Amino acid sequence: MTATPSLPLELHADRFHAGVRLTALGVWALCILLFYFVAEWLWTAVLGAGSWLVFLVIAVFLSQPIIYFSEKRILRWWPSGRAARLEAGQLIWRDKKQTLNFNLTPHHKVNYWRWRFTVRRNRGRVRDGYQCCALRLVQGEQACALYTFLPPERAKELGERYAFHSLQPPAPGQKPALNGGLEAILLTAEEERWSTGAELDPDDFEILLAHLASYLPAFHQQTTS
Repeated sequence: MTATPSLPLELHADRFHAGVRLTALGVWALCILLFYFVAEWLWTAVLGAGSWLVFLVIAVFLSQPIIYFSEKRILRWWPSGRAARLEAGQLIWRDKKQTLNFNLTPHHKVNYWRWRFTVRRNRGRVRDGYQCCALRLVQGEQACALYTFLPPERAKELGERYAFHSLQPPAPGQKPALNGGLEAILLTAEEERWSTGAELDPDDFEILLAHLASYLPAFHQQTTS
């Protein structure tokens, strides 16, 4: 369970955006190339001619710690420009084009929907069997969708503290089977998450839920308001 730190607090979203991934891939490729030629030069100088495959394996192995630390630095230096700012009685969502201010005080109604579903195939950092846990917030004409990906055990633990509606997205090419109005609303919310939603790190998503729960009645137990 993640404790809620002091406010105000900025939760950066989409940290692994396309620019970060491409830059990290480029750094990784350059490291492999550099270590390949270094390994080839040293091997040839000491032992004579060697196999290119051996040099490549050595280069890939030596590149791993460098790309690991480089990615951490890139993530810190290059935010996506999208972030949720938590303040007392407020949640301020900022992206590159707009700023939304959700007032969480009792006199301002906030609608929300929470749902989750199981990821059915590997997607880079997200493995088959992970859970996507999502939240859509609406106040007046303002709306945003935030989500995270969790391994099964952590998703189970989170679900014991916050209720999530289990959603079964239709397979590609199939029409959704709607079980009442809520299912239709959540499938529409899932489409919004897919197209415009923002991903938070797991710890940050839990901090966000704790912040909302401290202001919104019955937030822990209800999947919708």
